[in-house]
Amino acid sequence: MSLAKTALIAHTQKLDLVIRHVLAGLGHGIHAGRERGAGVEFSEYRAYAPGDEWRRVDWKLLARADRYFVREAERDSHVAVWLVLDASASMSEPSREVEGVDKLAYARTLLGCVAAIAQRQGDAFGLVVLNAGKVQFTPALRGPRQLQRVLLQLSRVQAEGELPDADTLRASLHFAQAPSAIYAASDLLDWPSPLSQALLRLRGMRHDVRALCLQTQAEVDASFSTKVAYRDPEQEAGVFRFGADLKEGYRRNREAHFASVTAACRKADIPLTAARIEQAPGDVLRLWLRRPGSRA
Repeated sequence: MSLAKTALIAHTQKLDLVIRHVLAGLGHGIHAGRERGAGVEFSEYRAYAPGDEWRRVDWKLLARADRYFVREAERDSHVAVWLVLDASASMSEPSREVEGVDKLAYARTLLGCVAAIAQRQGDAFGLVVLNAGKVQFTPALRGPRQLQRVLLQLSRVQAEGELPDADTLRASLHFAQAPSAIYAASDLLDWPSPLSQALLRLRGMRHDVRALCLQTQAEVDASFSTKVAYRDPEQEAGVFRFGADLKEGYRRNREAHFASVTAACRKADIPLTAARIEQAPGDVLRLWLRRPGSRA
């Protein structure tokens, strides 16, 4: 665990500087989509069809086969990249080890990194923020000015309220009509939820959906202070103390919950990256971006 690198999130107010630091040395991009076209790398032949460019006809093959064939190549595809941020109130949960870092700050940093990589690759990218029962969109565009626009929106986001309801979120899925890579950052404490339903639906629409589940070290090992009273930030009632007698039950419930989340993602073919906000952001980003099935 590199607490020094994580602390940079708290100590640097400018999101673009944090992102620049995290991306230093990260040497790969978001996607490797391929689509057929008139690119450089040869793929296969196919029969000539009206409208094909004559320069793509293989004249040597014509002499042998007495038929027109055109050469197809593969070129990198440009997909739309969508950043989905759960900014509900539970994302304000702070680290007990790194002062000034909470789930939202960590999530906005990693999503900002994905945006910066998309911009470098020439992909269109947009932002979807879920909080206070609403859906806020930044439309997908390309270029450096779009990156500044998205980073500004990310830096302004506050963790508040609950996720939008299922109907509101379902009506908003029009944002991903073209083939898209969707990067969703959340603590996934609510599952099933409107967000989980949306992610499963998007995956069913053949989009590349990748989820990042953020927790604090205290949540993972049940090391909450027994001297402090806690309240569910998304519920009005429910003040309680985390006594030693509650730890075992908490651990069982937590393990069962995230086992069901993992199983649902695996069934839907959604790569799920679980991380603690005390981990070095670059390490987590590398795991989140890796090709499914590859080793870290």
